[in-house]
Amino acid sequence: MAPDWLRREVMRGLQALIALRIPGAPAADAVALAADVWMAVIEKRMGGADETSGTQRVRRAFLALCERSRKWPTPAEFFDALPDASHFAAKRISAPALTEEEREANRKRVRKMINDFFNSHRMPGKPRNTEPGRDDGCLQGGMSCMKR
Repeated sequence: MAPDWLRREVMRGLQALIALRIPGAPAADAVALAADVWMAVIEKRMGGADETSGTQRVRRAFLALCERSRKWPTPAEFFDALPDASHFAAKRISAPALTEEEREANRKRVRKMINDFFNSHRMPGKPRNTEPGRDDGCLQGGMSCMKR
């Protein structure tokens, strides 16, 4: 069975084509059968496609069919209009390798940003938390989100 995203996008595309009343469109009583045929053909070729890129590819193919079809298109014409998957491949960016010193510097920088934020948003008249050994900008009597 086709993935939900593929079934949804094919049905939307076919509905758009039907709404255009293109000559050769299936009769009202044959629309469901035509949709089943299209779904079977497309699923065979695209059933394992990635949802994110597959959705965009299917939408673009149906948009192209809506733009240029002067007669009811076939699934073969859909595949001719289907953009190549390589255009939609996610670019993987690997995280940079950090030394332990760089990680610790980043942690200190984030702690400082958090402290600066809470210090700048302190309620007037409320002193900072003065527990020994804590310099996290917490206010007395609150800010449980900052407890370690």
